[in-house]
Amino acid sequence: MSLWSALEALAVPAAVEAEWRALLGADLEAARPFLTATGRRAESYPRADGGEPYDVVEHGPGDVVGVDRESGRSFPLGAGQVAVWGFDRPRLLAAVAAALGVARDPRPEPAWSRRAAVGTFRSPRPRDYPCVYVEARRAEDWAVTAGQLLYEFPEPFVLLTATRRWVPRAIEAQLRHQRCALVVLAEALAWAGPGRFRALTPLAATLGDLEARGDAAFGRGGP
Repeated sequence: MSLWSALEALAVPAAVEAEWRALLGADLEAARPFLTATGRRAESYPRADGGEPYDVVEHGPGDVVGVDRESGRSFPLGAGQVAVWGFDRPRLLAAVAAALGVARDPRPEPAWSRRAAVGTFRSPRPRDYPCVYVEARRAEDWAVTAGQLLYEFPEPFVLLTATRRWVPRAIEAQLRHQRCALVVLAEALAWAGPGRFRALTPLAATLGDLEARGDAAFGRGGP
């Protein structure tokens, strides 16, 4: 699973390293700069076979075990194994903005939600495009949030999302009709190193096409 798919898979962006490793696969080391220690201990620990997780029980300082819910058997766990790592979305969006040439929004980001302001992109025309990130785990959530943005912004904007999985075709068509650019990050970016990305297609070129032809598709057909 890639970073972008993992972000849509977790209901809460926090997990032990073993779970992050299972979710991110080959992307783990590149994505590690986005993981931050929360100071919390996990209440459960994932099984390698994908079955019901083990319960985490602390018998005393330095004595933490994972307990099988069915058999009651236990095994020792180190403090590092049960440490919960959160995902730093502002840091991720800063890296996305840097790769796309977006001027980062200096305002603090609100509590984790389905949308977040990324910043503003100035096209060569010149024209300023607000850039907003949308994250959802159901097509209905994505459609509602995208619909709200279409209502809120009277002028064209850039909408970024992790994957195309939850993007309804009708909403994508509406974005295109209203000359708003859809940036699918899984298709638009590649790793340039730990915590860094590079754009597979310059956003300026994409918005140039949008301004010239009204075509808001971005990242389609990328590797």
